[in-house]
Amino acid sequence: MEQFNNGKSLLQLSNDSNIKSFDSDAVNSKSYRIIGGVKKLIDVLKKDIPNESIHTHTIVEKVTKNNDNYTIDAFNNETKKSISYTANKVVLCLPPRLLLENITFSPKFNQETYLDLLNKPTWMGAQAKIVLTYKSPFWREQNLSGNVISWVGPLREVYDATTDEGNAALFGFFSLSPESRSKLTEQEIKTKVVNQLTTLFGDEIQNYQSIYYKDWSQDTYMTTSGDKLNIESFPTYGPPINPPERIYFAGTEYDQKNGGHLEGALNSAHSTFKQISSEYNKH
Repeated sequence: MEQFNNGKSLLQLSNDSNIKSFDSDAVNSKSYRIIGGVKKLIDVLKKDIPNESIHTHTIVEKVTKNNDNYTIDAFNNETKKSISYTANKVVLCLPPRLLLENITFSPKFNQETYLDLLNKPTWMGAQAKIVLTYKSPFWREQNLSGNVISWVGPLREVYDATTDEGNAALFGFFSLSPESRSKLTEQEIKTKVVNQLTTLFGDEIQNYQSIYYKDWSQDTYMTTSGDKLNIESFPTYGPPINPPERIYFAGTEYDQKNGGHLEGALNSAHSTFKQISSEYNKH
């Protein structure tokens, strides 16, 4: 469904300046969201995968090449048992730096591949998001789209996240660095966000039903020590240089055109599927 973009967007440049408004068509045009959220996409894909092929709570620790096959050694955090798999082909979907930091490869990647992967930052590694839900999208009654660009306060960007069922919400990306966020309690961060949004949208902001906060920089499964700084310029993403035989890389950081976005993850997955299918048909 098309992202709600009707009415005025807000621009907040400094504490001393007035909040400016402009037509929302100037930003965020032709953006789309999945009806039912990304979980809907996951649920659809999951239907075609046998349950016994999905192993949750399982962390891959080592990938070893043995002649024509690969051995994948893993550990199940739930059962506390080691498990081993054998595969002819391996598809790696972790962000590059997480992959290098958490999985041992034997033989090791060549230097060209290693450096290429190391120089691809984890897109959401330093980011955090916050979502506030409401009884209704009251900002729309004020002819506001919910879009905000701000250089004041903890949030840099704000958008209307109301669902197709009408569950009203606003969500925001942070300008606060991971280091700054780590010095604050979660409640302090939420209070700063509510104060900023109150300045933008009025006192009704404080009547939220729920507030959800997620900081990826504090998630050991999502970020590395090299991803603690916000990405200031768009990285050079794309497939790794000179990858090992029968090892494939699929994820948003491996897509050249839409790297960092959901489209990039889908494009990368599709490209990997086509590559593997093409090689299989040759044999």
